[in-house]
Amino acid sequence: MENLQLLIGALEYIEDNLTEPIKTENIADHLYCSKSTIEKLFRYVNNISIRDYIIRRRMSKASKEIVTHPEKSLLEIGIEYGYGSSEAFSRAFYGVWQVSPSEFRNDPSRFELFPGFKIERELMEENSMSDRKKADISELYDIIKGRRGCYLIIGDIKHLIPINLP
Repeated sequence: MENLQLLIGALEYIEDNLTEPIKTENIADHLYCSKSTIEKLFRYVNNISIRDYIIRRRMSKASKEIVTHPEKSLLEIGIEYGYGSSEAFSRAFYGVWQVSPSEFRNDPSRFELFPGFKIERELMEENSMSDRKKADISELYDIIKGRRGCYLIIGDIKHLIPINLP
């Protein structure tokens, strides 16, 4: 359970500070653990480094800004997400999307965003699962079945073992 709390803490810290400079040391200090512990745990669970996750999340947020606020310049958006120049922002954006920010602004519909990981705190409470009533999941099955083209990610939260592996 301690690993799950560390992972949740890291994800929350990242989401809360996406527009600020984030280093793995900052996350480790915030969680009172070592840098290597959080890096290993994050890579094991997410199959991606903390740095790459932060970049992808920033580019996802920036891409939403590009689409929802066309009046903002690309430089303004880049600076908001921690890039000092439009070239650095464009390079990072291209690294994630394989397209420039201006091309993305012209046709955003053909790209899929990189969602943030969310873990409900309620799942961490020990008695929460045993206190729940049994439920009919046929409605959930129908919803999932109807969402073709989407991903369903399942994980063993007790042991933090990824189940859906490519």
